[in-house]
Order: sequence, then structure tokens, then C-alpha cells
Amino acid sequence: MTFKTSIAAPLAHGLSRWGWLAAWAIFVAVAVSTRGLWPIDETRYATVAWEMWQHGQWLVPHLNGAPYPHKPPVLFWLMQLGWAVFGVNDIWPRLIAPLAGVASALLTRHLARRLWPADTRVADLTPWLLLFGLYWAGFHSMLMFDALMALWTTLALTGLWQAVDRPRAGFAWAGMAMGLGLLTKGPIILLFALPPALLAPLWHPAWPGWRIWGAGLIRALGIMALIALVWALPAALLGGKGYAADLLWRQSAGRALESFAHRRPWWWYLPILPLMLLPWSLFPSVYQAGFTALSRATADRGVRFCLAVVLPGFVLCSMISGKQPHYLLPLFPALMLLLARGMPQSALRFSLRPAALLLAGLALLLAAAPLWLRLRGDGSWVSALSPLWGLGLVPIVYLFWRMPPAGYARQVPVLGGLMAALLIFGHGSIVREAQSRFDLVEISRMLGALERSGHPLAFVGTYRGQFQFLGRLERVPVLLKDHEAARAWATQHPGGVIVDEVDAERDCAAPPSIICRPYRGHRLVVREAAVVRDVAPGPTRPAEDES
Repeated sequence: MTFKTSIAAPLAHGLSRWGWLAAWAIFVAVAVSTRGLWPIDETRYATVAWEMWQHGQWLVPHLNGAPYPHKPPVLFWLMQLGWAVFGVNDIWPRLIAPLAGVASALLTRHLARRLWPADTRVADLTPWLLLFGLYWAGFHSMLMFDALMALWTTLALTGLWQAVDRPRAGFAWAGMAMGLGLLTKGPIILLFALPPALLAPLWHPAWPGWRIWGAGLIRALGIMALIALVWALPAALLGGKGYAADLLWRQSAGRALESFAHRRPWWWYLPILPLMLLPWSLFPSVYQAGFTALSRATADRGVRFCLAVVLPGFVLCSMISGKQPHYLLPLFPALMLLLARGMPQSALRFSLRPAALLLAGLALLLAAAPLWLRLRGDGSWVSALSPLWGLGLVPIVYLFWRMPPAGYARQVPVLGGLMAALLIFGHGSIVREAQSRFDLVEISRMLGALERSGHPLAFVGTYRGQFQFLGRLERVPVLLKDHEAARAWATQHPGGVIVDEVDAERDCAAPPSIICRPYRGHRLVVREAAVVRDVAPGPTRPAEDES
């Protein structure tokens, strides 16, 4: 063995084991630097935390000066904790989900080593599979709740597995994780953590009986309930009549029984799951790895444990009327464990060319779509993309195409690294251009400066807190139902400023506006109240659903 070979082999092994951490860090740095908080969800959640921060309120989330029962407080607490350490800034809220993603990967890797201690290759493959799936990576660059839910679910599963050998500690960890899940997004955590606990006779190596196992599970549920009640009881007292009932029923169990948002048929997740699993779902060899793992279920209790998570969780999520793709994210760690388990058992060599073909199609679309939209006179942000970005994908397509066939141990890290490069490219091109149509920083800071100068602010239509945090507003704008109310308010406050949403750029000129910016397919317009008294602005936009 030459000196060069003796150095290269350990280096390649180290990159396959820990290279995912560096690739994820680079992707997160690019994602955070290329876009800010986007409306309406990210800006709304940041505003809830900002209103709590302004008023020193830790118990009851508030939006527009009123209790906000739609979500429990953990995400808002994390934002405030970061601000307490680093000062109020726009970056910290955007780092919460990426940090939760890497924590989930580390915890899933640890769980893989516990499930299959004799085969460390499963643990090495799992973070690549989990982090660099297109949907997981994209969603974990956003300020949302489900990244934390995936983390708490993985922590609960780790606790349940630990409870086999150390019941007291294992059930304590599971109970704490479920409690954190309850305070993050409500009882939905039970759909993912409770089934494997109830199906323990199928995977437990020495089933102790329900009297012993059930007692431990009851302790875990008691810890969960205690954690929730420590917050919920004082919050209910401070939040006013109906706050606790609205939080615990309408926003959790109410969605399960009869959704008031995102209502879908029971089969809706079946066709979109392969799309969520891109790029891995492109390769027949990955399906073969899954079948290999399933074929070992009788002899492999780790496989049975993962199945006890994935199958009931998927069925229960499908039974809930309200469905969104990200509701399935807590199932992804267990699903990737199953795929990773089947991979080391196979000597199959496969090519990355299916991904190259898909990327070639994407490159062609990225080059042609802007030109086609311009010819049609379309003014969307897609038409503003440079066709040269399509050519920018060519080197990545070439790398995918030229990679020789190899086994899972090499192909999975290589594909993960190439996916990181693709995600970085996407943020530098597509996301950067879309930022111009979603970015509210400029208009929010202008509103903040106007407020500090003594100008009262008002908003026409449904206001979701879009400007509060970004503009560091100290007061909620006056909320006006329609343009008739806007004219009346303008008469009483001629020195004020009115924000409205209009359909087209021509609506910005009558009456004249201070600023008019593209916004989610329409335009946001800011006008002096004095010019609104005699001429009504354009039509008010309809309200969006709560996510």
C-alpha cells in the first residue's frame, strides 16, 4: 500500500461518516444569507415571538395584541431565548429549523447505532439519506414547527428503545420528548410516538408484559401531561376565557375530526410521498434496499421497531382530514433508518444517471420557462429569472452523469454531496430571485421609521403581522376592514400612513403611493392618509388559511 493510498482511504471514510455535517453547514449558511423571513407564516411566527418579547410575556403567545391560540409556545420561546443571548436579530429565528434538522440527524445516527450495534454502516448512511432529501432540506431552511416535531419524535423513539434496558431513564426521555412535542404543535405528537409504544410486543426482545411496560408508559404520559400543564394552567388563566379550549381542541383534535384548513382525501399522501423523498425515490436500488430491510423483519427487531413507527403514523396521518406534506416529516427519521438498514446487506452497484436526466430536464425548464413567460407578457418573478441559470446546472448534470456505478457506501454520500450543491445553486438562483417578491424588509423598516417619527399606521384587510418583527414596530397597525373604513380613518388621521394590497402596478398611481412593491403575485402599496381621503385604493385581498 502506497503512502497516498494509506492517506486517501481514511480520508474517504471520514468524509462518508462526517462529511454530511460540513455539507449541511454550508447549505444552511447559503440559505440564511440568500433570503429572509417570508410571509405569511414565517413573518407571522416571528411577530408572535416579537410581541411576547416586547411585553415580557412568556406564557401566552400574542398576535396583533390578542392571544394567539393557533400554536403552543416552544418555537416562540426558542426565538426569545436566542434574542436574550445574541440580541434581537433576523438571523437567529432562521437558524432554529436547520439546527433542529442537524440535531435530528445526530439523534437518528445514534438510534441507528443502538438498533444495529454490529453494523455501523447503517449509522454512517442515515444522516446523508435524511438531511439531503429535497423536501427535508428545503423545509428545514424555514421557520416552521414541524422541524422541531421531527426532533421531538426522534427523541421519543430513542427513549422508547432505551426503555428496553433502562426503563426508568428511557420512559423519562420519551415522556419529556412528548411533552415538548405537545408544547410545540399539540397532541399530534402522539400519532408518531404512541403507536411504537403500544406495539412494543412486536419488537421488544424480552417482552415483560403489559403490567410492567404499561406502568412505564403511563409514567411517560404523566411526564408529558405534567410538562404541558405547567404551561397550560397559568396560560389559561392569563389568556382569557376559551383560550385553552381553543388551543387544545380546535387547533389539534379539531383538525383530526373535521379540518377547517387543508382538507384532503384519505389517499392524498400516497402520490406525493415519492416527490417528498426525491432524489432517493428516483433509484430502483433504493426501493430494493427497502424491500431487503422488510424481508429481514422477522429476524430483525430494529426493522420491526421502525415499521411500528412508519406504518401506523402514515395511516393515522392519512385519516386526519387536514393534510399538508410537512405533517409527515416526523416519520422521515424512522423511514430513512429502514432504507439505510437494507443498504449494507446488498452488493448492488447502481448509477446516478436517473438523477442526471431529471436535472437535465430541470435545466431545460429553467432556461426556457423565463423566455416563454416573457413572450406571453407574464410579469411574475419566474419571468425575471435569467435563462443562463439553466446553463448553470450543466456542471452538476455532468457530475451526476459521469459518476461511475458503485455501491451504496459511496453513492449515497456522493449523491448527498451533489444534492447539497444543487440546493446551494437553487438558493443562489431561484430563491434569490423569488426573494424580490416575498421580501418585506425594506417596506417593514420604512414603516418602523415612520412609526418612530410619530406617524400612525393602518392596514386594510386581513393583517397577519407581516411587518411587526421585521420593522420592529412597537404598536400593532390599526386594522381596517375595507376601503370605506380606510377613508374614514384617513380623515381622522391625515398624518397617518395606510398599507394596502392591490392587484397591479397601475393601482399604485391612483391615489399616489409612497412605495409600491411586488408581493406574492400582487403588490403592496403604502400611501399617506391625506391622499386616501377622496380616492379609494384597489380591492382588498382575501385572507389566507392558517398553516
